[in-house]
Amino acid sequence: TNSIKQYSLLFFLTAILLVASLSAQATPKATPHNIRQTGEEALEFGVTGKTEATPGQQPWMVALVEDGMSAKEGQFCGGALIAPQWVLTAAHCLEDMTADQVDVIAGRYQLSSQQGERLDADALIPHPQYGDFNDIGLIHLAQPATSGQPVPLVTAVNEQLDDPPTVARVTGWGLIPEKGEEFFPDKLHEVNVPIVSLSQCRAAYGSDVNGSVICAGLEEGGADACNGDSGGPLVVPDGRNWALAGIVSWGDGCGLPNSYGVYTRVESYADWIKGYLNDETSLPPANDAPADEAAPTDHTWDDDSFAEDDGYEYEDDYGRLLDSWETAAGFVDIYDLGAFSGNLAELALADTAEIVTVAGADVLLEDWSDGFGPFFTGLIIVDDRLLEISSDISPDAVLDAAEMLINQ
Repeated sequence: TNSIKQYSLLFFLTAILLVASLSAQATPKATPHNIRQTGEEALEFGVTGKTEATPGQQPWMVALVEDGMSAKEGQFCGGALIAPQWVLTAAHCLEDMTADQVDVIAGRYQLSSQQGERLDADALIPHPQYGDFNDIGLIHLAQPATSGQPVPLVTAVNEQLDDPPTVARVTGWGLIPEKGEEFFPDKLHEVNVPIVSLSQCRAAYGSDVNGSVICAGLEEGGADACNGDSGGPLVVPDGRNWALAGIVSWGDGCGLPNSYGVYTRVESYADWIKGYLNDETSLPPANDAPADEAAPTDHTWDDDSFAEDDGYEYEDDYGRLLDSWETAAGFVDIYDLGAFSGNLAELALADTAEIVTVAGADVLLEDWSDGFGPFFTGLIIVDDRLLEISSDISPDAVLDAAEMLINQ
C-alpha cells in the first residue's frame, strides 16, 4: 500500500482483469501522500514548489499526530477544521488507527511550538465505501476546538468554484523533496496548483480517476503536495475568502511531469458530511477496533443460504465478500461493508444513481459501466449491515439478488 495504488474498489476488479490481458498497458505508481504509507519502495520525486505559508492565513489547517509523540515527530497527515468539533481528512489517514491513537493539533503554524491546542479524537469515520475511491473521512473531537477557524465547504450551491482552470492552494507539513529526501518542514508550507479538467487528468491516469476527485498541478510538474500532506485541505478563492474544495489523496510520486495531484472532491460528499455535522447521522459506537475494520459479522440472516465454498469468504480493503449468487439474470457478488445506520441516498456517487424499492426495501442502484464493459452495484441495508450487490451483466441481476436477500 505504500507506493502502489491499491485496487480494492469492487467495480475495478473487472477492469484489472482486462488490463492484465493487455501486456502493452502500464499502470502508473500512485503514492498516498501520508507518511505512514511510505518506505517500502523507492519513490520518484520532482519539485513540489512549496514555500512557507503566511502565519494565520490558513486557520482551518490541523495536524494529525500519533498519540504519545511530539507534534514534529508524530505528524503523519493533515486535515481541515470544518466545525468546532469536526475535522475532514483522507480515509487512508485513518486506516489501522483507533481514536485513542490520534491527536489533532489546531491553531498551530510551527509544529515544534506550543501554539494552539492539542485535542483528543473520540471517533474516526472513514467513508463507508472507501476503497479505490471515496478517500475521505471525518474525525470527531472529544472537545470543541477553540483555536483555529473552520473553513466553509464547496457545495452544490457554489460548485463552480472548483472548475478548471481555478488556481487552488494546498497546505501541509509534508515532504519537500527538493530540499532533501527526508526534509519535513517544521513550519506550515503551501503551494498554488491550477485545477485541470477530468479529461486532462484521465490522459495521465486513465480510469483511476473519476468525477469524485479533483486533479491539480502543472503538466510539466513542479507544483504538488507530497508525503505527509495527505488529508490536508485544497482551498479555492471565494471572493475575499476561501472554500474547501478538496482533500489531499494521492499522486504518481510528487511534483513529476504529467502526474497531477489527486484530491477527493468535497462537493461530491456534501450530504454525507452534513449528515454528521447536523446530527442526522449517529456517531459510531466507541470501540478499540481500527477505523477500517468492519464490525463483527453477527448477521441475523441464515448463513447457510450462502454457498459453503470458503474460497469466497475473504476480506479486503473494500469489505468482506460474503458470496457469489446466480440469479435469473446472471451472477452477482455480495459484499458486507459493515454496520450502517445512515441514509442510503447520502452514499450516491454515480450520476445515474437512483433509489429502487424492492420487496418493500430501498436499494441504491448505480451504473458504473464504462469502456471496460457493463457494471452495476446496489447498496441495501439488511439487519443494520450495509451490503453491496455487484453485477457485470445487468441491473436486473442486482435487483433479483436484493429481493432474494430481503425474502430469505
